[in-house]
Order: sequence, then C-alpha cells, then structure tokens
Amino acid sequence: MVSGKPAQGHEVFLKGVIVKKLSFLFFPLLFLALFAFLTEGKHPENTQPAPSIQEEYVADEVLVKFKKETNRMLVQQGIDLVQGRIETYLGREISPWEWDAQVPTSRSFLNDPDLFHIKVPAFIGTEQAIYVLSMNPYVEYAEKNYVVHATERITNDTHFPKLWGLRNTGQSGGTGDADIDASNAWDIHTGSMSVVVAIIDTGVDYNYLDLQANIWSNPGETGGGKENNGVDDDGNGYIDDWHGWNFVNGNNNPMDTYSDVYNGTHVAGTIGAKGNNGKGIAGVDWNAIHSVSNDCA
Repeated sequence: MVSGKPAQGHEVFLKGVIVKKLSFLFFPLLFLALFAFLTEGKHPENTQPAPSIQEEYVADEVLVKFKKETNRMLVQQGIDLVQGRIETYLGREISPWEWDAQVPTSRSFLNDPDLFHIKVPAFIGTEQAIYVLSMNPYVEYAEKNYVVHATERITNDTHFPKLWGLRNTGQSGGTGDADIDASNAWDIHTGSMSVVVAIIDTGVDYNYLDLQANIWSNPGETGGGKENNGVDDDGNGYIDDWHGWNFVNGNNNPMDTYSDVYNGTHVAGTIGAKGNNGKGIAGVDWNAIHSVSNDCA
C-alpha cells in the first residue's frame, strides 16, 4: 500500500543528506560572517612584530595553497569568499567557478594544481584576504605575492662587455636585455668541473688561454707517459686519445686547424671559457670540461 510518508530507510537517508548539506554550507557561511566582521574593521589587531626590512609585494594579490584532495567546490568557495579571481599561468584571469584542476590551462601553476595566484578587490586588499583565507581549514597557507629582484655577478674578463648574448645592455645598438641573463644565473652558480661537454666540430684549440684549464683529459690515457706511448691503455679502440680524437685524420690530435672559421674553438668558448680570470671572455659555464672530437673535413 502506498502512503504519503516515506519508508523508514528512505527517511534516514534523507536526514543524512540534509545533515551533509548543512555541514557543507556551515564553513562558507562562517567565513562569510567572518568576512563581514573584518570589513567593518573589527578584526583583532595584528600582534606580529613589523618586519625589519621593507617588504615589496604586489598589492591586491595573494598566493594561496589548498590542501591536497580538497573538494573542488570548497576551493572555489574559499576563493570566491574574498571575491578573488584566478590568474592562470597563461596570463588569463578567470572566475573561481571556471577553475577545474583537471583542465591544466585553468591552473595558476602548471605543475601544482593546488597553488593559486589570485587577485582581490582593492577594498578587501591583500592582508585582509590573507587573514580570511588563513582561517579556512582547507588552506595550507596564504601569503603575499612578493617581488624579488634578481642580482648579477659580472665577470672581470677583458672582452666580456662585448658578449651581448650573455648580457645585453644595448652596447652594440641592439635591444637591451635581449640575452640569456647569464650574469643573473652566475649570481646563483657559475658551473661545475663535474660537467663534461663533448664538442663535435672542427676541433678545439686546447692551448687557447681561456680553454687550457677546462680541457678534458682522459684518465685512462693520462700520466706515466700514456699520452703518447702508442698503446690503447683504456681499451676504447682509440690509441692515446688523452684530449679526444680527430676522426678526419684518424689520430689523437683534435686541434682546431681550420683557420678560416675556428668554429669548434668558438663553440667551446661560448660553452665553457674560463670565467672571471681577468682575460679573454667568459663561457656560460665557467668550469665546464671539454671533450674534443674533430669530425669536420
């Protein structure tokens, strides 16, 4: 017999759904109330000591990271609560309701779907947005979008000012900063002798003042006269290949003798001429070791 009253099991199910929905809405409503409280200027004063240095950050922007596996709607609601808009890694600004972790182009950071670069209205501002977001139990952290200025390390090499490809100040009439920012990278790292680069070209002038210290020596063919003993000491099929091999002439002298171009030497210098030694030029890697192969007839 059919009655207007739901069966007991169905009634329990409906009650469960209602409870879940109420629980789901509780945090957003709580945050909304908190946000209204804050915009009235009634939130507690920040008791943290003022930073000792002047902070530089982008106004009305926040970097916020949600905890992994946070429900999509909770993420959207959390951002929407501060009226935030998401800046994607492609430079596009989207509503949080357009965001989908499964759609890479909607992410702020391609390799981290949980980290967001958001913009908030000026009347909310950075600090107030951070305060509200930090109260969200699903947020791992929220912080300012700090501005960091790259510093440089300039070499003392005689001809470095001419190397516009490494550092372009417009010195040759070109566009300033149209370069690979080598001097900025050198402020972090100038290279390592553990890096071995094979040069397959016209050979390399291994006696050149900026390359001598960075030319590879085959440990199996070096020392005790092995360099020229006529024996394949390391058993690799090439006799006395202590600096590399000349495949054009079939011998162990990969010297760059192509005076019209010296292309191999040029390439080796660009890659790893000794840097900051007060002479010549500087390579991208100041300490890279060159293994030489002459393959050009």
